[in-house]
Amino acid sequence: MSIKQQKFDSNFYTKLNNLEQRFYQQEADKEDLEQLVLSIGELVMFYDLKKDPIKQYFLEKMQFILSRPFTLLNLKDQKALNQNKTPLTHRHQHNFSLPVLKLEKQAQVQSDLNNSFEKIKVMQEDYEMQQRDQEELIHHDIDNQMSALKKKIIIRNQNRNNHNHVNHSSKFVSNSKLSDTKTSDEEQTK
Repeated sequence: MSIKQQKFDSNFYTKLNNLEQRFYQQEADKEDLEQLVLSIGELVMFYDLKKDPIKQYFLEKMQFILSRPFTLLNLKDQKALNQNKTPLTHRHQHNFSLPVLKLEKQAQVQSDLNNSFEKIKVMQEDYEMQQRDQEELIHHDIDNQMSALKKKIIIRNQNRNNHNHVNHSSKFVSNSKLSDTKTSDEEQTK
């Protein structure tokens, strides 16, 4: 599998982590050490192709592993290691240079920052969508209220016109009766 096709998934990193733990506990055999160095080498090549400075971290990790007496003895001759099995002091800390540790920390901070920006963007989009929904709801409600108000005004005007028409008709009838009465009174007085 070529480097371009290599997927560095969780299985890859789990195996790498297990190999490192075996190395730190000095339980790794020659095959484990070879696999550990090859895996780290793949990461170095991958990040080198991407021009990513994190490759320096993996280079120093490889140098650290290859510089340990346990590794040298184990890779040189497995039989010699079994015959001369003396406890080798080993620190469980990496002796990486400060710039590499800075790069590692910067990469972590940048990753966290990118995640934060993505979360903020999603929250902002959600807020804008909710705001649009609220505005649409308000406009719909206002339209409904205006429609109901216009209907009430139309009904009121119709009722007023009908009432005025009835009053006007009754006044007309009353006035005509009054004038008829006046005419008959005038005729009687003559």
